[in-house]
Amino acid sequence: MMEVEDYFNSIRKKTDEAYDVAEEARSQSRDPEQRVDIPVAEDLPEKASSLVIAAKFPDLEDQGVAERIRELEDEYGKNDERGAFQIGREIAQGDFYEFDDLEKACDAGVRVGASYMTGGITTAPLEGIGDIKIRENSDGTEYLAVYYSGPIRSAGGTASAMSVLLADYVRIGVDLDPFKPS
Repeated sequence: MMEVEDYFNSIRKKTDEAYDVAEEARSQSRDPEQRVDIPVAEDLPEKASSLVIAAKFPDLEDQGVAERIRELEDEYGKNDERGAFQIGREIAQGDFYEFDDLEKACDAGVRVGASYMTGGITTAPLEGIGDIKIRENSDGTEYLAVYYSGPIRSAGGTASAMSVLLADYVRIGVDLDPFKPS
């Protein structure tokens, strides 16, 4: 009878073989994308970061985001929101990659942080957050605006609400003003 470890090793081996075939196929330039889209994740930090990075922010790939999340887990504990908040802020501040503009940096930070909070298993960080924009208050200062859509509900009420706090924490970290209703 196959042991659990042997079972998972066989899955890993077959997955690696499938990725090799996919990479070979992509290298023949018959597909618009040259790389295999979904990276294999070994743990939650890889899963949470690669979900968003592969889909929306490929420039963040291999920049040490998953490693930093592991460090934050060592500091705060696994699945602690403080780790999500900190990684979101660090990404937005350009600690891993200098984005062309602050809006894109904030977008990446909020989405990766939200992905970590939801365990990297819901569509909420990709589809539930419709857009993240920097807008102007009536006094000329700028604020961070987060637009939500239906799939945010897949994250659950707590994660949905926490994403608002996460966005606010990111906003403070990049010196944007709060929204000022007029």
